[in-house]
Amino acid sequence: MDNHQKRVARRVPFKRSMRFKVLGDTTHLAGTAAIEGEILDVSDKGMKIREKSGSLQYGFVLSIKVPITETRTTVPTMAVVKWVKSAERGFYESGVMFIA
Repeated sequence: MDNHQKRVARRVPFKRSMRFKVLGDTTHLAGTAAIEGEILDVSDKGMKIREKSGSLQYGFVLSIKVPITETRTTVPTMAVVKWVKSAERGFYESGVMFIA
């Protein structure tokens, strides 16, 4: 069963730059630097993101500032990484599920 069949919420394209911090998991410490990334699509349950750091792993908890307008307005939220895969030109894509 692929990821598309597991989804319960419809995702829509939503291309925006974003910043997030890795809060870690039970075996990894929290990161201190904000990581730049891009939102590719979003649903009411989560989103797909792209970034270059390659530091995300399944189970990591992220603190994300989700941009909601073309201005600098953001909504802070938390999410857990559900999957990670290598993408083109040195980028990585991840699916994250909102938890707060």
